[in-house]
Amino acid sequence: MISSLVYPVGGAWSAVWAYLILDLIGWRIFLLLASLPIFIPPICMIHAFIKLPPPKQDPSNDSDGQNEANIVSDFWTRVIKLAVFMIILSFHCYAVILLMPSMIQFFNIDESKIEANCSETVTRGSDLLILALVTTASLLGRIVIHAFRKKLSFRKFLLPVCLLNTVCFLAMILFENKVLAIVGNFMVKFLFGISAQASNYLTYDVDYFGTAAFSFGSNVAFGLGMIGTVAGAAMVSFTPTLAVLITASILSVVQIGVVQSIGEVNGFG
Repeated sequence: MISSLVYPVGGAWSAVWAYLILDLIGWRIFLLLASLPIFIPPICMIHAFIKLPPPKQDPSNDSDGQNEANIVSDFWTRVIKLAVFMIILSFHCYAVILLMPSMIQFFNIDESKIEANCSETVTRGSDLLILALVTTASLLGRIVIHAFRKKLSFRKFLLPVCLLNTVCFLAMILFENKVLAIVGNFMVKFLFGISAQASNYLTYDVDYFGTAAFSFGSNVAFGLGMIGTVAGAAMVSFTPTLAVLITASILSVVQIGVVQSIGEVNGFG
C-alpha cells in the first residue's frame, strides 16, 4: 500500500517542479532531468547489499504436506487476463498524463486571439498546477479502494469504474470544453488509481497464480502490462487527440469483459 501511495505523489511533484523551474532552465533541460532513471541505483543497491536469510521450514509441516506447491491448471490464461487488464490500465494512465497538456494547449489556442503570442497558448503557469492536481487524483482512488474493498467483490467494485471511464472519455469526445476536459481527465485518473490498486492486489495474490509459479506469473503479467505505456505515449505523440480518446473509450469497454472474466480476488468482500 505504501508503494502504491508514493507512486502518484512522485508523478505530481514533477509538475510542481515544472511550475517552479521550467522558465529558468527551459523545457529541453527539464525534460532531460525528468527522464533520468534515478530509480536504478537504489534497485542495484538493494540487490547488491541486502541479503535475506532463507526461510526456515518446519519439518512437521512438510510431513503433513502443508508446504506442497499449489499449481493452477489455467495458469497462462490467468497471466494473459491480468496482462490485458494492466495494458489497458497503463494506456489510460500515460495517455492522460501526456494528453492533458496538449488538450489544455488546444483550448488555450482556441480561446486566445489570433494575434496572441506563443506565451499565451503554451502549457505553463497555472496550467501546470492543474496537471499536478489531475495527477494526484489517482492517489485518492487508491485510498478509496483500500478503504472500501472489503465491502464489495472485485467484479462489483471494478465494473462501475470501467463504465465511468467510458462515460468520461465519451464526454470529452462529444463536448469540446476546457473545464470538462480537466474534470474528465481528473476522473479518469481517479478511476485509474482504483483499478491500479486492484491490479496490485491481484498481482500479489498467491492463490491467483498458485504458489508454484507465483513470482514468474506476476512478473510476466507486469512486464507485458508495460506495452500499454508505450502504446499510450506513441498514440498521444503521433495521432490526433480524437483518435486517442476514441481508442481509450473502446479499451474501457474491453476492460469490462476482462474484469468479468477474471473472477473474484482475495482481499475483496
